[in-house]
Amino acid sequence: MPADVLARWVQAPGDLPGRLMIPFTDEQLVAIERRQGDLLLDASAGSGKTSVLVERFVRAVLDDEVEVSAILTITFTDKAAAELRDRIRARLRWCGADDAARATEGAFISTIHGFCARVLRAHALSGGLDPAFVVLDEADAVRLADAAFEEALDDLAQNAPGGVELVAAYGFGALRGAIAGVYGELRSRGEIDPGLPPLPPPPDLDGARRELARAAAAVAGELGTIADPSVRVVQALERLGRCTDAVGAKDPWPGELERLCLPRGNGVALSTPACVEYSEALAGFRSACEHRRAEGTHRLLDRLLRFFGERYTNGKRKRSALDFADLELLARELLSVAGEPRERYAERFTHVMVDELQDVNPVQMQLIESVARDNLFTVGDAQQSIYGFRHADVELFERRALRLAALDARPTLQTNFRSRPAILRELNSAFA
Repeated sequence: MPADVLARWVQAPGDLPGRLMIPFTDEQLVAIERRQGDLLLDASAGSGKTSVLVERFVRAVLDDEVEVSAILTITFTDKAAAELRDRIRARLRWCGADDAARATEGAFISTIHGFCARVLRAHALSGGLDPAFVVLDEADAVRLADAAFEEALDDLAQNAPGGVELVAAYGFGALRGAIAGVYGELRSRGEIDPGLPPLPPPPDLDGARRELARAAAAVAGELGTIADPSVRVVQALERLGRCTDAVGAKDPWPGELERLCLPRGNGVALSTPACVEYSEALAGFRSACEHRRAEGTHRLLDRLLRFFGERYTNGKRKRSALDFADLELLARELLSVAGEPRERYAERFTHVMVDELQDVNPVQMQLIESVARDNLFTVGDAQQSIYGFRHADVELFERRALRLAALDARPTLQTNFRSRPAILRELNSAFA
């Protein structure tokens, strides 16, 4: 390993027995030693970020005399949390801090969902929860959601006008995927009981109908004066004749409106201002008709989404169960109100550390910020954001990174201990 990689060999913190010489780069030391104020560490996989998290924790305990229970550490997976806890415990033991090492057993080192569950159990009665609630894993949540969706779809098909047609048009699988996706996305944005957002104001359908009739009559009158009409002009006149029926229909079929477009070509005859106005009027009428049709579909999908949510919630309630989104939303609700218990946790944690910040969603970010007080250390890498399908929002990371960079609070770990420089250059250029 090059000498500059191990640029600094740092003694274990404090005047304790078992002082271990630990190698850290200058980049890592910046992140380890700057423990006051917010900091965002830009760190890719293999850059030694876990070692930085461990050392920041240990230094806070031994050098800053912070209680182990006063540090909140959030990681992305249970496996990562267990590994981090083990490494912190081992490091503290190496430094002779056996009491602190034992205290890590009850430390706040977990996933965001583990933290939420711990907070909710501590306040279950005041929050109207069963203290013995179970947390559904993804497989159980999917099974319960599938059953809820089937019930919701049966209700739609049997009791909603147009429900059978909607199912026939889209299919079970497509509807299941769409409803589950929208439900999860809206909950990740903070909606407890999701419904579809309203459509924009509808166009004036009657006005568009009158304008098209007027424009069609004008073009028909103009083309009807041509003494020796071409084939395309004859086609245009036939289409204009059908336009009267389409305009009078209550709900014209989109395919029929498509066939009312004037034929292309034929030079001047089909390019007059009247023809242009007709084409614009037809486009406006089609848009108004599509919006009207969309309103009906929107009502059906909104009903399906809401009833699915009700059945899914009822299924969880019968089992005294919460899914991951429930944990986030209920904990956010508990910690979003000023006073107890929000102040209790904000005062308790002198340090808040979050790994894989690029993979958090808006609700998770609100949760983290609710208990942090200018003491938030975050680690992440925008290039590693691969959980958009789980509603992660990398823009949360990017906005925070920009803000802290302006405050000179965004150090970067550029040394990679796993990969060769040539390979890294190729990978980085792919994301540039």
